[in-house]
Amino acid sequence: MGMLKAFKAAALKTKLVVITLALTSCAAVGFIIYGSISYFEQMHQQTLYAALDAINAENYPRAAILLTKASEEGSLLALEYAAWLECSRGNYAKAQRYAAEAAAKGSISALEVLGDLALLGYGKVTGAVAAVSYFSQQTAHITDFDKRNRQLGELIERALPLARTREDYLDLVLAGMDYNSPPCYLYLGDILFLGDGLSVNPVEAVSMWQLARDKGIARASTRLAGAYWHGYGVERDRQQALKLYQQAANSGDPAAYYALGLIALRRPGAQDRHSQNYQDGISLMRQASILGYAPANVILGILNLVADPQGLGAQQAAQWFEEAYHRADSSGTILYALMLASGTVVAQNRDAALVMLYDEGLLGSETAAHVLEALSHKEDPALILQQAVRLAQRIIFGEIEISKGAAEARVYHDGKEHAQQYYHDDGSGTLIDPKIYQIDGKYLIVPSIGGIMVQSQPSTGARLFDFTGEKPTPLPPELPPGYKGKPVVYVEQYTAVQ
Repeated sequence: MGMLKAFKAAALKTKLVVITLALTSCAAVGFIIYGSISYFEQMHQQTLYAALDAINAENYPRAAILLTKASEEGSLLALEYAAWLECSRGNYAKAQRYAAEAAAKGSISALEVLGDLALLGYGKVTGAVAAVSYFSQQTAHITDFDKRNRQLGELIERALPLARTREDYLDLVLAGMDYNSPPCYLYLGDILFLGDGLSVNPVEAVSMWQLARDKGIARASTRLAGAYWHGYGVERDRQQALKLYQQAANSGDPAAYYALGLIALRRPGAQDRHSQNYQDGISLMRQASILGYAPANVILGILNLVADPQGLGAQQAAQWFEEAYHRADSSGTILYALMLASGTVVAQNRDAALVMLYDEGLLGSETAAHVLEALSHKEDPALILQQAVRLAQRIIFGEIEISKGAAEARVYHDGKEHAQQYYHDDGSGTLIDPKIYQIDGKYLIVPSIGGIMVQSQPSTGARLFDFTGEKPTPLPPELPPGYKGKPVVYVEQYTAVQ
């Protein structure tokens, strides 16, 4: 018995040694595996950090290579950043592939990229309905109802400039209304006011603008001001209009500065360049121009050219008109083209002038087409320019009107391009036949030249849908834990080969 106990004890001791050795070996292997995983995770993280540093350094090719490497090694965040980077750069086909792969792996941020790209026609499903579906999926995890609606509205607002068709734009605006998006109230008001996809309804448009204003949209004050100034959907009230225009200007809306400038230049005595009304008008127009409102450039250029047709004033006018041309303003384009064609204080370039007028005519400007026709018949561009600015001066100061109401609101008037007839603004509404109207004893070479003053009346600022070709601006993914560099917020855009 003693020997049997000793044998069992020895066997047990041997098993314990074996088990201990086995456990020690497993632990060692586990530590090795854990160490290897940790090492590779750190390596992937460092690759991702380097990619974000490259983005901030605007070294996008290097960033793309590093993100591809990290994503191939299993980093979902790197895949999300790759989708965002290529989308922001304009490389949409590659962005769509990355975003679809990331979304399939559970990414939330990639869904905004997929929604933006759906609006641009990329992906298996496209258009506004697909975009809103992606945005809804992106916010589905948010349990707070108000927060979810707010984020959905913001996603739609960022996507609105990407709409390629009027139908997509309307669908996005209506979707934004479902989620209480303040800007979408403004845009729906524009749609209703102009009949841009829905029936014209100025009363309902004013209601939408008022709601947008109540929700903090400063531009809505300009819309309402124009409605009160001209009596669209409300009873005309010029004092209320002035109050609203001033509020909108105080909030930085350039269209409101422009309207107030026109109003100041039409007050008594404003034709005197030393009067307070003239100085106020010029100051307001300068502020509108600083804020990027090209029609203000046109007025500043005209008044400079009238005051000094050959000297410094003319040189400043050329600069104002050229800047308006680069801002795609029809009036500035025509006037700058006439300066080029005539060589007025700029190097003469008739060919460039003809191309500019031809392009503007294709965009729908009858005045540009008429000027081009006159130049093709060898009419003097310097005389056309002189007549244009002199007539425009009289329109600016309110001596002559070429239209009733705001330029964008033709649906409430004759629906045609104006300057086919002029009016004396003396309260009588006396018509002037432009074919027999004279400046300095000479008939107008281009009878419709008054049409240069497209924005000849205070405006609501309401805008029709227009595909602008803007690039997507999705928010970047969250920064990885431990990253010490700058937040990634901007990527230089370019036209990429798909």
